[in-house]
Amino acid sequence: MIRRPPRSTLFPYTTLFRSQISKRIEDDDGKIDETIFGLKKLNLFEFSRTNLKALPDSIGNLTNLTNLSLHSNELECIPSELSKLNGLKHLDLSRNKISVLPDVFHDMSQLLSLNVSFNVLDSLPNITGLVHMTSLNISHNKFSEFPKNLVVYQEKKGKNETQPLIHLGEVRARGNSIEHVPSVLGKCLPSLKLLDLEDNVVRTVAGEVGDFAKLKDIGLKGNPLEDRRLKKLVDNNHSASSKPILDYIRNNCARDADASSSIANKTEKKKIKRKKGTREVETENGGKTELDFIRVLPFDDTVPLVCVSDAVQGVRPYVVCCILRGLNLKDSSKFKKFISLQTKLHDNICKKRTVATIATHDLSKIGAKRLLYDARPPSEIKIMPLSKQNEMTAMELFSQMQKEAEFLRKEKKRNTYSGVHKFLYLLEGKELFPCLRDEADNVISFPPITNSETTKITSESVDVFVEVTSSVNLKWCKDVLDNLIHEVALGFNTDDSGESDGTEKKCRLLVQQVKTTDSQGQLKVLYPSQTDLQFSDLDTKRSQI
Repeated sequence: MIRRPPRSTLFPYTTLFRSQISKRIEDDDGKIDETIFGLKKLNLFEFSRTNLKALPDSIGNLTNLTNLSLHSNELECIPSELSKLNGLKHLDLSRNKISVLPDVFHDMSQLLSLNVSFNVLDSLPNITGLVHMTSLNISHNKFSEFPKNLVVYQEKKGKNETQPLIHLGEVRARGNSIEHVPSVLGKCLPSLKLLDLEDNVVRTVAGEVGDFAKLKDIGLKGNPLEDRRLKKLVDNNHSASSKPILDYIRNNCARDADASSSIANKTEKKKIKRKKGTREVETENGGKTELDFIRVLPFDDTVPLVCVSDAVQGVRPYVVCCILRGLNLKDSSKFKKFISLQTKLHDNICKKRTVATIATHDLSKIGAKRLLYDARPPSEIKIMPLSKQNEMTAMELFSQMQKEAEFLRKEKKRNTYSGVHKFLYLLEGKELFPCLRDEADNVISFPPITNSETTKITSESVDVFVEVTSSVNLKWCKDVLDNLIHEVALGFNTDDSGESDGTEKKCRLLVQQVKTTDSQGQLKVLYPSQTDLQFSDLDTKRSQI
């Protein structure tokens, strides 16, 4: 399809419909009518989703093109006349059958983005002339190594000399067979912010990768990583940030000492090791320090036992709980930060509550030794919602919130709902609603909508009972709790004394295990277990019963 460019660049303009063009190409054995290339003032050319097999040399006539999209065709090669399009800024050749790209990019210095994904390429031509390129997509091809043309580093000799690809900020290379990430890539691509290497065969990652100055997002899922801790971090990271992964790579992964242009780590080189349950950091000069730690307390009779009923299995079947002990929320800023943290996690790792929901309760207000995670008809669930003074049924609350949502939507003249109202659809049409209640039938939680006003936390709360529910799996619940505990441990001290265990480092947070069983009393999950709370910047110490 040819889209109409701005009126100022084409007279008279022509519009061709894809259905008409596809028919013409099919009738002409996969060839295109070359009269199209007489439109020399055209600046946008999109010709996609046809059975086009070859691009004629006359493509070079369209010297005013700035955008060329040829995705989803059957192209096997690209003519060298493409080099004449030296004003081109965006080139999309994805989803074709291209095995080799011609060496045409030396004269295309204005190109900003190049997409050659979903082809059969195993190498790239010289692209160092693309000095303004910001985005490169080579995903789902046949690359067995990182393209050598991206790993070009030249020492600065003159004042005006810079790296050839100084502006390249995004490299997407998932779905190939790449085995290694060059440790000098950060030097070669100083503006690199996103590096997507998911679904390759990367086994090790050099520590220098964590030093890349501007790298914020790295994709490593789907790789056979040999470092089990790194693999767990990668698999469990559902947030928008790759900071924990990059921190771990920087501090723990072996460095390419033999790389001719390896990135020097000017600060302390750290090596993490286990020794008698304590993680020590070995510095370059041989000194040792210990990381701050999280203390895990075992489940005991003072902690509520959570029983999961059979009725909730078809509604929202998964729940994982724990207790955060000794929080100091008396500072109003800390209390607000704790509440904001839950909102942040709901928006990120919980994916707008669609996969998991967090609820927090003041443990001193629960009292019960046994809690039942159940599902009931909404008319039989009674709860005093947060910020409300009267008890109401889940059906009454749900109906009221639906009316509020519709009123606010119309008042603000929007097409979408806001706040908690945007999660109502998660329960719409269900015959049973999930709830967490105590032995006296007092409902303390109605996920994913609200908690009870009777157990809500305040700035005076010290011990906080945390529940995470999900309709997906237990792993989501655990991942959310891992993230919550990590953020709380780094953002809040348990108390001013801070257990130190005889070292200068101290306990950042006390977490007590909570046991969850099925209706027959069989253990479903004990959180946190030995495999939970694995962090690169915090140790985890477990107290014995």
